[in-house]
Amino acid sequence: MTTVNAVERVARTREHKSVIPLEEIDEPGAYVLCDFGLLLRVPAEGVARGRSPTLYITGAGPLTVTRVSDDPWIPRSVAKRRAADLGLPVAF
Repeated sequence: MTTVNAVERVARTREHKSVIPLEEIDEPGAYVLCDFGLLLRVPAEGVARGRSPTLYITGAGPLTVTRVSDDPWIPRSVAKRRAADLGLPVAF
């Protein structure tokens, strides 16, 4: 059984999308939670060095995200289309 190590940066490719652990987000942008289809908007101040994390989510297993835009404020309709094009669930 393979598990995702949350401490180590993990990137893998599914089709044309890059999937990373939620806790490894280090760039601003719009991300979709891969298993749930929720949109996460991460502004620059949310990943600024030396700042405390602005979000804690605890689950039974590792959560992964796919970045759909480098603009955290991408219109929702565009983010939905990009997520759907990548084969991600869309629940936003």
